[in-house]
Amino acid sequence: MPVESSVDYAQLQSKPSLSLPISTQFPPLVQNPNNSSFIAANSPNNYPLESGVKPGSRKKLHNTSEKRRVERLNAKIEELYSIISSTGSVINKSKINILMESIKFLRHLQHQISTLREQVQTAEAKANKRLGQVKEIVAQQKINYHVLFLQSPVPMAILSTDGQFIDANSQFCTSVSTFPLLGRLTRCTLDDLKTMTLFRFTHPEDLPCAFG
Repeated sequence: MPVESSVDYAQLQSKPSLSLPISTQFPPLVQNPNNSSFIAANSPNNYPLESGVKPGSRKKLHNTSEKRRVERLNAKIEELYSIISSTGSVINKSKINILMESIKFLRHLQHQISTLREQVQTAEAKANKRLGQVKEIVAQQKINYHVLFLQSPVPMAILSTDGQFIDANSQFCTSVSTFPLLGRLTRCTLDDLKTMTLFRFTHPEDLPCAFG
């Protein structure tokens, strides 16, 4: 074997060995930025905490919120129980029974509302029909009364509050035609009467009665 090769081998044997760091079961530690403690670099808890929130406070807040939610839910169910009980129904005071009876009660109310709406619509239709019949009867009665007024054998006239003639039947016009105050013997018409007042046919002594 050559000498140079043996020398080189001896030099290599005399140099310190370059060994890589051996990993252990514990990860390297790093300093927590929030305090002076050290935590593992790959630890799942190696995340910055919210400002002002201590470890475990988040769970406590969640439990408090959940407790309040349950209390509100129980209060509403208790209110439903009071409403159902006020109708005379006797039910077991359990949440499922209260909810089932509430649904049944709401459906009953919906049916009643629907029935009442139909009854109101029917009543309105009957009322409108009856009102139309009444108006028609009244209109016919007005026409009939006017016909009776015109055809009456008794002299009749209709006057305003100031004594002005508004209407008169034929018998009244005939009787006025023979009245001496007109100064004529021709037949008086309704148009003629509308230009006159009652006071023209009233004796002076009877005027106070006419005004009264």
